[in-house]
Amino acid sequence: MRLRFLLYGAINVMVSFPLVLLLFFLLLRATGEDYAISYVISVVSLLILLLLPLWIYLEKTVLRPIGQIIEADRHLISGNEEKKFIPEKDIPNNEIGQIIRSRERVIRHLASLQEETSKKGKRIEELYNISLRLLQILAFQDERRVLKEWISALRELIQARYGAIGLTDERGRLIEFIHSGLSEDEVNLIGDLPQGRGLLGAIIKEGEVIRLDDLTKDPRQLPFLPNHPIMKTFLGVPVVGRDGKVYGGLYFIEKEENGVFTKEDESLAVTFARNLALKIENAKFIRRIQEAEERYRNTISFLPIGLAVLDKNKKILIANFLFQEVLGVKDVLGRGINEVLPIEGFEQQASSVIGGDKILELSKVRYNHPEKGERVLDIMLSSIFHGEEFIILVEDVTERVRLERERELLQGELIQAEKLAALGTMISGVAHEINNQLTPIVGFSQLLLNRSSLDSEVRDKLKKILDAGEGASRVVGSLLRFARRYKSEERGYVDINGLIEDTLELVVYKFRANGIEIVKDLSRDLPRTVVNANEVQQVFLNIINNAWDAMVGWGGERKLVIRTEVCGGMIRVVFSDTGPGIPVEYRDRVFEPFFTTKPVGKGTGLGLSVSYGIVEAHGGRIYLGDCEGGATFVVEFPVVDLIEGVGVEGEVSERRVQEVGVRGSVLVIDDEESIVELIEGILAYEGYRVDKAYDGREGLEKLGRGRYDFIICDINMPGLDGIEVYKRVKEVDPEMAKGFIFLTGDIVSSSVYSFLEGEGRAYILKPFTMERFLSVFSSVAKSMAGSVL
Repeated sequence: MRLRFLLYGAINVMVSFPLVLLLFFLLLRATGEDYAISYVISVVSLLILLLLPLWIYLEKTVLRPIGQIIEADRHLISGNEEKKFIPEKDIPNNEIGQIIRSRERVIRHLASLQEETSKKGKRIEELYNISLRLLQILAFQDERRVLKEWISALRELIQARYGAIGLTDERGRLIEFIHSGLSEDEVNLIGDLPQGRGLLGAIIKEGEVIRLDDLTKDPRQLPFLPNHPIMKTFLGVPVVGRDGKVYGGLYFIEKEENGVFTKEDESLAVTFARNLALKIENAKFIRRIQEAEERYRNTISFLPIGLAVLDKNKKILIANFLFQEVLGVKDVLGRGINEVLPIEGFEQQASSVIGGDKILELSKVRYNHPEKGERVLDIMLSSIFHGEEFIILVEDVTERVRLERERELLQGELIQAEKLAALGTMISGVAHEINNQLTPIVGFSQLLLNRSSLDSEVRDKLKKILDAGEGASRVVGSLLRFARRYKSEERGYVDINGLIEDTLELVVYKFRANGIEIVKDLSRDLPRTVVNANEVQQVFLNIINNAWDAMVGWGGERKLVIRTEVCGGMIRVVFSDTGPGIPVEYRDRVFEPFFTTKPVGKGTGLGLSVSYGIVEAHGGRIYLGDCEGGATFVVEFPVVDLIEGVGVEGEVSERRVQEVGVRGSVLVIDDEESIVELIEGILAYEGYRVDKAYDGREGLEKLGRGRYDFIICDINMPGLDGIEVYKRVKEVDPEMAKGFIFLTGDIVSSSVYSFLEGEGRAYILKPFTMERFLSVFSSVAKSMAGSVL
């Protein structure tokens, strides 16, 4: 206000001065010169006295500051930064001073804006250069190099000393870790980098941005290794796809110039992370497309069926290798389908599909292959792409047709096998009952024959009864061995001559009934060998049955000769029949599967093929021998010595129990009274105390009242069977169960056989001789000697 008042006063004086001069001039003319001059001098002096202080004040408070402003502006324009501001001591404390201070604030603000604008311009330039660099990076084929350059460029942009990127697989496990800013020497000095652990692991796991001014204070940070550079500031962002899936994380450490990471740095890193996620998703999408294309090409190329695509004119556009292979043609592209597939009537049938929307299916079409001859094809033709193109499928089903025929034959064989299985079950049941009846016949005959008081006539008759019983027992035994379910690997130390005798027991009746003679020439010095008796018996039976089929309707001599001998470490069995023989053209095919010369329904052609496999599995040979008239088959097995763990077929020890010197108590359990009495007689003769029980429950009651050294128990009994009795005894008294001996007339049943095999307990097959019974009993008695004596 004061300055404004002075200014107004000065203006009034300056305006009044010309008016005073004008008044003086008028006064001079009116009054005279001297008076006027004196007056003027007085007035001027007065004015000078009035204006001089005013001028001095104005010059100091107004004119000089204005001059300083003008001078400072000149320095500002010239770029002299030191003199663009007026010193504080020269700034008046008035409105002019306020104007000067406002000017300086404006200048400083403009300078700040200019500096910020310059920084942003520089940043924009850096972003532009980085963008160009990233575009160049994308041209690289090596994904790892792309990521390496990517993280390095971003690290420079954010002005971080160190950076790293970690990518994960579908399970979240780190599969790629790339760092930037550390030299190879620094990496080698550090040793193991914490890949995927610590803060990087937290970024990936939590999927959130982490920005820290001091990472050492964060509990998620792992301790630095001894030679690790000191790091403080941290910025980490997850690489998150559009669906929220985390593909990894990238982080930056140590902002340059001891700064901290800003929100702008975070925003920039997040933007780049999104772009990286998009690139990863695009790469996966492209990879899936490429894989789909590759699968499509592979599917077309390696389809297990011939495939071709035709245009409207029936020209081949695409064809896989198998299409050309099936038809036996090459270079089919551009050729007409009728030229490539010349089948009568096919062109007319194909035209109906090409002119409409039908599907043509042709089954088992005969086709003449250029190299393979006649083949059987299945053909299908159908339109695709709205009738613009057509697909044709061609499959060679020649082998399938053959297999279908063989399958039909196998089904017949399966039916036959099921019949045999049923027959085996029936044999088992019948044999069990027969053996129960034969056992007392054979056993009591032997007991009576041991009496010295018998006269010769009774002894002869008893011997005939015994021989008849043993003969019947052999027949039943042969049936059981034939029906028994052996494991393929089960082998024993076998007498081949005895096996032949057992096999002949099965067929001797039909040979004798049809007038076909069987001649046996079996070597007495034939050694035993290790074979699967059941399988070898099947081989012998197949050959013998083939001989019977050949001779049963034959008008000439009808005789089968079976000879055994040892030749060069091999047991040789020769089967020679006098039938019509095998034609020369068929001799090379007799062991082929499904080959047969028998009428339809009389054979499957598998017997000799199966026999061939069995003999080969034993290390032997089977072949068609030379023979004038009839047919000769030769089977050879290597002589194998008895090895540990292999049982001896038919081995019977005739040492009596009393030689062991063991006595004790025996409980006999069987539902057949005659068998119980027979065993009682045998063991009483040997000096044992025998108790009897006629079913499982009675046996358990007696076992509950006292202890026995031996328990002889039938397996098949009504009510509580022998297996259940054994299990209960074993549960209560395992030591007494060791003296268990089973009786059975049936080892065909898989459950019975498996039980006996699994428990390892002794068993006696019905019917049995005294020698066989005492042999088994003696073995068990020896094992129990410690507890009995």
